Amino acid sequence: MESVPPDHRPLLDDMRQRLINIENKVNELLNGRRNDKPSLPNFATELVSLPNPQLQKYARKILSLVRPRDVVGKTLVRKGRDFDGGYVMLNDRLENATVYSLGISDDVSWDLDMAKLGCEVFQYDHTIERFPLDHPKFHSFKIGICERPSDNPVMKTIDELIEINNHRDENDIILKMDIEGGEWKVFEAMAESTLTRFSQIILELHWITVLDDTNHLRRLITALEKLNKTHQLIHLHANNYGRVAFVGGTLLPDSLEVAYVRKEDHTFSECKKIFPTELDMPCNHNAADVYLGPMGQV
Repeated sequence: MESVPPDHRPLLDDMRQRLINIENKVNELLNGRRNDKPSLPNFATELVSLPNPQLQKYARKILSLVRPRDVVGKTLVRKGRDFDGGYVMLNDRLENATVYSLGISDDVSWDLDMAKLGCEVFQYDHTIERFPLDHPKFHSFKIGICERPSDNPVMKTIDELIEINNHRDENDIILKMDIEGGEWKVFEAMAESTLTRFSQIILELHWITVLDDTNHLRRLITALEKLNKTHQLIHLHANNYGRVAFVGGTLLPDSLEVAYVRKEDHTFSECKKIFPTELDMPCNHNAADVYLGPMGQV
């Protein structure tokens, strides 16, 4: 091989360094690590596998407890903003209702839609510095929700709130709850006489795929069975911010948005909808919605 003339070596060295620099830049772009531009966030729903076959019976049990039915002669409606913050519920006796909204964070779009219908909205959240919006129909309190009476002054049970608000004679309260996993303890401990005060219950259910924790699993099943005794599930939607798990081969979302109505108020028929429905929107608008399929069919 011919040797490189001495006068060409600086040029070749410069070209070699330029190629190295280009390669480094390409690698930085491919790996989303450019210093002068933030990398794109990962919008994909996390998919995990929990292959333990012993967990499959629990996953199937949970799915059997969240089978929706249709309300005969009634329609559903979406309230709240597009994407995250909106909820599907029964379009029935919404005007001038008493509403409990538990868990606010930075979004009151559902509360606003209910206030437009003349509802008095009682808001509770102890985790925020201030509530996002003042409104004549909003009654806002920095109070959290617990399952049993507590010495902590910022924590109250739902029964205590009903007593404080002089709603002892109210039997058509609409309950919306998104308290980041605290719902399981609340419903496990709640008396049936309290549950039946709510004509509708709009919930975000969390940590559904945490099935290797015996206490949590027991609490989850107990709460769903208690809800199903007095109320009927009429709608569900997977929150695509949460993970989706194959639990013993069974597909199970970690978070569900659900709507219940009191059984004694309605008659029901088989639900043949495919979920998500035309009323649903992905919570994370940058990711596809989670396909649940015909959840109402046995």
